[in-house]
Amino acid sequence: MLRLSILLLLIYAFAAQQPTTYTYKTVGNLSIEADVYLPTSSKYSKYPVFFTVHGGGYMLGAKSSSCTTQELQEALSRGWAVVSIDYRLNPGVVLKDIVEDMQDAYNWMRTVLASQVPIDPNNVVVFGQSAGGGLALISGYKLNPPPKAIISFYPYCTNFMRTYIYDPTIPLNQTLYKEAQNFFTPVISEYDLTN
Repeated sequence: MLRLSILLLLIYAFAAQQPTTYTYKTVGNLSIEADVYLPTSSKYSKYPVFFTVHGGGYMLGAKSSSCTTQELQEALSRGWAVVSIDYRLNPGVVLKDIVEDMQDAYNWMRTVLASQVPIDPNNVVVFGQSAGGGLALISGYKLNPPPKAIISFYPYCTNFMRTYIYDPTIPLNQTLYKEAQNFFTPVISEYDLTN
């Protein structure tokens, strides 16, 4: 009986982690998607939203890697919906494009998704790690209305004035060394994030 109970709990936990995938935006032939996880039970009539943005140095990563299984389970156990987004990656785009994707995903979540799923679009926490942490911080003044809270783990910022984050003619380890040296000096960007 104990084995059966454990097996049923594992099946239940696995089933609870299967998202529904939506396309929130199309750019040319590229569909940009969001995964939506819903709790199996909740004390809320409309689920608060844990809006996650993946890391990866703005060049790697995907919506499936935006939070750990433990973080996902913690949000779901609290009765929150989890919306995990993809965004266009560098090379090929700069920060303005990535922020635009985050804004479009947020607006889609607040309007389209909220009309289909019982989420509370006015009760949103934005979560990100590394590059996602940098975007989470940016969300505080680029998303309208701003999220209720921001959780940003080790936010990563870089020179967004170039298409490539690193100079492909320099070996990557040298680039990382230079970035680490620059970490201790103020970062000044000519890009105006207030627009």
